[in-house]
Amino acid sequence: MPLAAPRILLSLLGLALGACASAATVEKLTVDGKSVTLKVPAQAAAGKPWLWVGEFGGHLKSLEDGLVARGWHVVYVSVSNQFGSARAMATWEKV
Repeated sequence: MPLAAPRILLSLLGLALGACASAATVEKLTVDGKSVTLKVPAQAAAGKPWLWVGEFGGHLKSLEDGLVARGWHVVYVSVSNQFGSARAMATWEKV
């Protein structure tokens, strides 16, 4: 029986990871040479709400994942160190 506990834990971990993976589609894009990560919910909430992350994408992973699970889209655009410049804003507008 000592081997049963690790098998059960691995099964539960597999279920948990499977549930998280199916909750959203993650798209990796490039716009103006900048990396864009888009998390698309399995089913959009009413009004199709979005969270736009301007810096440090993924640092609020629990919040982002929770919003996606509730039907929000989450997008991160890598325009670090441009601080709202015209070039950064032009990239955001294209996204």
